[in-house]
Amino acid sequence: MICPKLNVWMGLLVWGTVSNLAFAQGPPPLVIEGGTLIDGNGGAPVPNVQIVIRGNKIASVGKKGASIPAGAQVVNADGKFILPGLWNSQLNYYWYQGEMLLNSGTTSFIGIGDNGEAGILYRQGIFSGKIAGPRPWDGVVHFQGPGGFGGAPPVAAGGPQAAVPAAAANGNEFQSPFTSAHAIRTADEAREWTKRVLALGADVIMWQNGGAPLEAYQASFDEAHKAGKATLIRPAGGRGVGPKEAALAGADFFPNSNGIANVVAGKDLPQPAPAAGGGRGGFGLNELEVWSYMDDAKAAELIKILLEHKVALVPAFINKGVGLQKNWNRFESEDRDVLGDLALRTYFPVDRIEALMLNYLDPPNARPDVRERRTKGYQNALRFHRMYLQAGGHVLAGTDGGQNAVPGPDLHHEAEILAEEGGFTPMQVIQSMTKWPAETLRVQDQIGTIEAGKLADVLIVNANPLQNISNLKDIAWVVSNGALRDTKFHSWYRSPFTGDGPVNIPPVDQLGYLANLKRAVFRGGQIFAGAPGGGRLPIPGIETFDTNRHDHPDPYLAKVMVTEGSPTINLTLNGFNFFDRAQVMFDNVPVPFRVVSPTEMVVTIDESLLRKAGRFPIVVKNLGPSANPDWGDGTSNKAWLLVNFRY
Repeated sequence: MICPKLNVWMGLLVWGTVSNLAFAQGPPPLVIEGGTLIDGNGGAPVPNVQIVIRGNKIASVGKKGASIPAGAQVVNADGKFILPGLWNSQLNYYWYQGEMLLNSGTTSFIGIGDNGEAGILYRQGIFSGKIAGPRPWDGVVHFQGPGGFGGAPPVAAGGPQAAVPAAAANGNEFQSPFTSAHAIRTADEAREWTKRVLALGADVIMWQNGGAPLEAYQASFDEAHKAGKATLIRPAGGRGVGPKEAALAGADFFPNSNGIANVVAGKDLPQPAPAAGGGRGGFGLNELEVWSYMDDAKAAELIKILLEHKVALVPAFINKGVGLQKNWNRFESEDRDVLGDLALRTYFPVDRIEALMLNYLDPPNARPDVRERRTKGYQNALRFHRMYLQAGGHVLAGTDGGQNAVPGPDLHHEAEILAEEGGFTPMQVIQSMTKWPAETLRVQDQIGTIEAGKLADVLIVNANPLQNISNLKDIAWVVSNGALRDTKFHSWYRSPFTGDGPVNIPPVDQLGYLANLKRAVFRGGQIFAGAPGGGRLPIPGIETFDTNRHDHPDPYLAKVMVTEGSPTINLTLNGFNFFDRAQVMFDNVPVPFRVVSPTEMVVTIDESLLRKAGRFPIVVKNLGPSANPDWGDGTSNKAWLLVNFRY
């Protein structure tokens, strides 16, 4: 008789082609028994399947009734439909959206690097299974030309803008270099920074506009592609690097399908003018108004170029056509239902809920004076993307969610728009949220379809989405990173690396305010920011800090991060108005410090406070008489120490 333990060991050896012995001590297998598989490859659905998941990988896909591994957790999927987990291919992500996305079946997203240093650690935590949340295929930071979002005229290498210091180009001189958007001026700088963010684990290289020199994009895209990574760009509106130039330079996809409206507009387009930022077209018009002048011949010409260079498009119609979608009123009702959940509201920022719902109050596209022209533009934008799809191009489902669209419901709303208004087949919509984004990011060998050896992100729904794409909302179960979720909201849901956004999570808060404070109240080489004319309690300000350790090879990340379990550190704070009569708090705990000068302080953080991963605030408070309340109580802005997981 063979020992049971030997049977287990032999079974693990057989299974080793798709996993490893580490799972001998891991969670029990998960088996999805029964159900119809829509695997994402585009073929006919397969009924009565069995899917075995071990760890975070799909171990096998076979027929129902095969032997079930001992001790497995079994999900009875009879009568249900099994798909790959969904992707949102354009999202402004912050931690508090995690449950909203997972509960809606969105298990992956393409982010734009809004979380900076914290996002680097968050991504590592998700992929290693230490954090529960959607899988971020993210950039560390998105780049831009020196002219800002709307784009500036391209500058030649060594031109007049090349002499602008990087700190000045990116805003405050003390700002983190990973704060989005990071200004790039030359090809050499683009190549250097692309290598730097790739070394930090970026999944995609992102450009916010077309305002840098063409050679900068070419250098950046070249470095990304050599590393097997994808590239995206919001091409310039009316000037700078546009969609044609970006495609030729090697861009892989265009968020919001930026810049396309300007290229396909006909000769009757009025008032040609320089590009305007903030999502407007390059002719002084709203983007949908530019789309209303689409010329089909120009559209066909651009489609040919984009197809030749395999550029994917992310139109984000839920964001682009605010107020014009035929199901607009239902979208509002569904969003309110999600945001009204009491457990969700214990951690979701109230101001973000208000901002998201304000979109429904007075959508500018629906105002009587512009509705007709913008409706035509919206229909033309839908028609262009249908033309591109029919020609063989890939259109990805993304929403630009988090700023305007409600994360979670937004992807289902985008799917309904693509199917019901865009003319996409249900299978094409499904692939726009599964296989195609994985292919665009060059990770199709890891994810995007349900096949043995791939990451175990799975959506199980109660009704057939090939009959009605809205059936994707009728969710039975979600499997994320191999774990079965209950699709409820939980008041305890958190991430170690929090930060509310809505744009960027910096290592030091309120640097812009501090710069203005120094300019407004500066006397004799010393800052005394009490009341104007001589307040009694100076306000300290933190501008930079340094852990004085080297827990990470990147020189800046090493300054703001240590690893959990680190020994006691002596962290240097630089800023102003540091005095002996003060109190320093680390994560709301008083810690010892030494004042070196009014602009430098050394703070001791004991090893007992560094035993768990997270993002922890550091605050300096000067003690003394109360100040004018309009000028604060002597408490500084916050610096945030990152404590990474130990891997």
